[in-house]
Amino acid sequence: MRVLTGNAEVASTDRGLHYGDGLFETLRCQQGELPLIDAHLRRLSRGIERLAIVAVDLASIRSELSLYARHHRDADWIKLILTRGSGTRGYAPPQTTVPNLVLSHGNLPAAPERISVTISDVPLPTQPLLAGIKHLNRLPQVLARQAAADACYEAMMCDADGHIVCGIMSNVFARIDNQLVTPDTSQCGVDGVMREWVCECASVNVRTLTQDDLQRASELLLTNAVRGIVVVDDFEGRPMPAPSDATRDLITRAPVIYRSVA
Repeated sequence: MRVLTGNAEVASTDRGLHYGDGLFETLRCQQGELPLIDAHLRRLSRGIERLAIVAVDLASIRSELSLYARHHRDADWIKLILTRGSGTRGYAPPQTTVPNLVLSHGNLPAAPERISVTISDVPLPTQPLLAGIKHLNRLPQVLARQAAADACYEAMMCDADGHIVCGIMSNVFARIDNQLVTPDTSQCGVDGVMREWVCECASVNVRTLTQDDLQRASELLLTNAVRGIVVVDDFEGRPMPAPSDATRDLITRAPVIYRSVA
């Protein structure tokens, strides 16, 4: 495995560039610590297995991440990109490759005063073999973000049947009849690490979530590994009620916090 940081260059023959043949994870960094690193590495491992990327040592990736985080203590996030490495022309992967691990970092913008959310017209394609993992093919999300208004914090993305799957950069939870509901991601979408944390710490019903469900929800929550749990203030022009005590408690206990609730 080749580790690339700073101004190091990726070869023009890299399969991540040609085919999106790789994975990524974006981790929250807090004073050089990576609070959700175990969950990220578990998901990365699932992706490595799914794509059959060989010659990757997760212990080495953990070590590289930890070292990079300590060297960039002022960063809010660290991103890793793992590609299969270089290959010749053609979709079939070479029998032998040297994977590339690319590390970068940055800081979060200030949290907006209001979190405004809409529904995107860009559908998510269904592909169970890629569902759940963070593969490099993100063009539906790119199109959805291009189409969303600048003032919109997030847009909900639906499957081909019009059911809510996730946001462009987040998972979604709706509180309906005092029950937290989140969509199933077995056919498309990402198994977010903060989604996993919420499902472990609260009673959550994983089921189909319709657009009508969102319209009658008393709360909408967005989860993201870098931003934690974010409460939606405005959905499709409808002001949302103040967060419940249960939601306030979840946010207080969350391993990462981006936007506090009063």
